[in-house]
Amino acid sequence: MLVDAYFAAFIVSLGVSLLATRTVWKFAVAREIVFAPQSARHIHKRAIPRLGGVAIFLTVSVCLVAASLLGILPTGDNTSVTGLTKAIGIPATFIFLVGLWDDVRGLSAWVKFGAQILAGGYLYLRGFGIERLSLIPGTHGRVMSFVLTVMWVVLITNAFNLIDGLDGLAAGAALFSTIAIFCCLLVIGSSAGAFFCIVLAGALVGFLRYNFNPAQIFLGDCGSMLLGFCLSAIGLVYSAKAPTVIAIAIPIVSFGLPLLDLGLAVMRRVLNGVSLFSADKNHIHHKLLKRGLSQREAVLVLYGACATFSLTSLFMLYPSGRILALVFTTVGIGLFVGLQQLRYHELSEMARILRGPFDQKQVVSNNLRLRRAIDEFAHAHTLTEFRDVAQLHLSPMGIGGMILALPRQVAQALESESFASHDPVEFIWDRKLRKEHCLSLELPLTSRSGEWWGRLTLLRADAESPLRFDLNLLLQVLPAAMGDALARSIHSEDRRSPALPLKIQLPAHEIPPALSASSLPFTGTR
Repeated sequence: MLVDAYFAAFIVSLGVSLLATRTVWKFAVAREIVFAPQSARHIHKRAIPRLGGVAIFLTVSVCLVAASLLGILPTGDNTSVTGLTKAIGIPATFIFLVGLWDDVRGLSAWVKFGAQILAGGYLYLRGFGIERLSLIPGTHGRVMSFVLTVMWVVLITNAFNLIDGLDGLAAGAALFSTIAIFCCLLVIGSSAGAFFCIVLAGALVGFLRYNFNPAQIFLGDCGSMLLGFCLSAIGLVYSAKAPTVIAIAIPIVSFGLPLLDLGLAVMRRVLNGVSLFSADKNHIHHKLLKRGLSQREAVLVLYGACATFSLTSLFMLYPSGRILALVFTTVGIGLFVGLQQLRYHELSEMARILRGPFDQKQVVSNNLRLRRAIDEFAHAHTLTEFRDVAQLHLSPMGIGGMILALPRQVAQALESESFASHDPVEFIWDRKLRKEHCLSLELPLTSRSGEWWGRLTLLRADAESPLRFDLNLLLQVLPAAMGDALARSIHSEDRRSPALPLKIQLPAHEIPPALSASSLPFTGTR
């Protein structure tokens, strides 16, 4: 029976993997082929062999070759274990050797990238391609299929290569994805592909015995690239056999965590203007460590994410509108909450870019309010009029009040019967505003002729959400209009003194160590 054959293949692969991993580990330690931490992004503290990919390669090769020679597991889908081994094994061996050379001697990222393109091209020529997404029939459709196939192989290979940052993480993520694809291949009756998956799963379980925290051996590039390539290839096998366009969606979802980490890495490096091949310490697993989790705790959390993605992909085997809506809504909410907790600033910037047209509308509205206020301040002659104009036009922008610190003679001349001349005049129209817990923007009231007429402080209760406007209007034109109004009302020759510098002040308990303009919730154009 097939079940017995799969179970036997798993047990044999597990045993071979345990033996091969221990043998490779002893060999690497004896020959001092170890990897010492070389930079701050390397988490391990001691020299550890990184030839774990050798053990996985030997295990899968021995099991598949033995199955082919013994002629076991005949299939009814016109695909034999021997044919699948040749189609995937040759380019997989090439990828493995490139990764091994990189582990031992070092290779440039472009060389590895080129090797992945060649391996993907070979898979396409052997009949494993993304045919169902061809957009144009005929020659152009075949060209598109070739490009998509190569992109798929490169994408998945690098996704598993990048996620290999914690003990047992890449191998564990590959194991969950392998199990999901195995179940999918069983459903569509591809026994050869399922046999490949169960052998790979046994090899991964045996390897994790020595790779889980605290790790005794690492995958290395030879292992992470090999796993990524094999999974991309077996995903193509499934997409070719499955009956609908969901065929390509299931492997994508099952590889959810590596693809998510890869997407964040690409976005992060593009927005920061650095090379796509540069290394950093902002991968998902690094973020979890920064949140205070231990290596083992972070890996277990990510295992949970991998299990969720794999289970979600299995729901898609029998798609129905309600089930898919429920599953993807749940996963979407989980991703949103999870990424919020990881605090990727690049996501905030991407959201700001996407909001661009809506933000520009708010900029225009706020600019119009400021211009109307400037026009009306030109006709204000009393503090009451100042207050009414400010409340009318600045309140919709989120400004909850203002403080006028006027020179004694000006205050007495304007409304000496209503305001104490020696105290700043406060106008608070937002009842929720508390001066000790708000953002204050202090501006000098200087007329265009250079006369200084006191200070204006604008108060804003919401110190988090951005206030979008033309900075020049608020910081220069508006104070000048108010200063001119005061100058026309009261002419005082002794008011000439140097203008105070712009001062932006946060509540004392919220002032960061180094306050910069970029950290303030005021945005706009200068």
